[in-house]
Amino acid sequence: MKLDVTEKIIAGGPKDFMEVRHIILKGSNREIGRHLTNYAQQHLDFQLQPAENPLHVKAGQRFMSLNWPCQFERMKGVADFFGHDITTDEYDFSTLNYLIPELGCACVFYPGKMMNDGHNRLTRNFDFTTGSLSGAFNMENPEDDQVATSRPFLFEIYPEKGYPTLFMCAYDLLGIALDGMNSEGLSVALLSVSESHQNGTFEPRGFQGGGLNEGQLPRFILETCATAEEARLALLSVNQYYSYDPSHYIIADSSGDAFVWEMSAGRNAPHIINADGAPLPVTNHLLHHTDHIRSESMDWSVHRMDVLKQYLNDHKGKFTPEEIHKLCTQIAPVTPAGQGQFNTAPDPTRTLWTSCYNLDKQSVEIDFYLGEDEGYTGKGIRRSDPVCVTLS
Repeated sequence: MKLDVTEKIIAGGPKDFMEVRHIILKGSNREIGRHLTNYAQQHLDFQLQPAENPLHVKAGQRFMSLNWPCQFERMKGVADFFGHDITTDEYDFSTLNYLIPELGCACVFYPGKMMNDGHNRLTRNFDFTTGSLSGAFNMENPEDDQVATSRPFLFEIYPEKGYPTLFMCAYDLLGIALDGMNSEGLSVALLSVSESHQNGTFEPRGFQGGGLNEGQLPRFILETCATAEEARLALLSVNQYYSYDPSHYIIADSSGDAFVWEMSAGRNAPHIINADGAPLPVTNHLLHHTDHIRSESMDWSVHRMDVLKQYLNDHKGKFTPEEIHKLCTQIAPVTPAGQGQFNTAPDPTRTLWTSCYNLDKQSVEIDFYLGEDEGYTGKGIRRSDPVCVTLS
């Protein structure tokens, strides 16, 4: 099946903070993998590196072939591009990574019965530094000092096998979805867990081993599950690890069923926090307990959660789309450098995109951060016009 490719810039450009491309792919997963590899090499400086642990490569191949065939087929496309057989253990074909961050975000699920138009919605603020990864994490000798999220993508993928998906992607073209939805009205968003970096058990594993890393998990759910209940069962039955950034997830479907999925700080016990028919907010700290390790970034996460809860509790009547967008704006960071999620970074944190997924219409409305006045005072922030896309 010949791959059908459509690509266009939908926000920003060379003179803006970011340039966002909307890419539509229709065809086999293997052809999709081959195309994305070519794109990553030509435009994102991706280079295939020898595997550090061949046994982990074999374990990863086995896991993907049994549990996530769509991703395994894309991996075959990566191998094809470089002239290798997928069964080799010399290279890991599971990722096309180009920058890996820690993410600060806020999400709210609104059940349709509480919306004035009856449509279930998931909103998401994607918050991250406006500077480089080296600045955000105080790296003394960075290998790459590019702006961390200057090249995100809005993907619309119609594969030969697997549910069609619409999602935001950055840092790895092959398997990551940061937030998105599928043709069945199931939506997922990933959020970093700040306290997991501070509990003394932080053990990032990199891209190796059998299972799903934090960025692959949303894409796996979107391609293999049709409902929130199917997602619960899938999450309870697959191996999960974090490559760089411990995360938790909000998952919702068009029936109004929604939950947050997170692992305990020791990564041994799963926890499911159900919406139970009410709006469900989540930021960057674990919800299944309240004994949090305090820090400036943790306090910022708790503050945003408090604002969300207060608004949701005080609201009278049903929500309108305009009201939920206004709430996203109210919790968006506008502070100067040295405050918020990345309080030691030399550059301020901003909401790089705000997305609102309509689960009943399988559509998203999304706008992007383009820059601001010199001085980063928060008063001259420029954002793109909203972009609206619907799965066909």
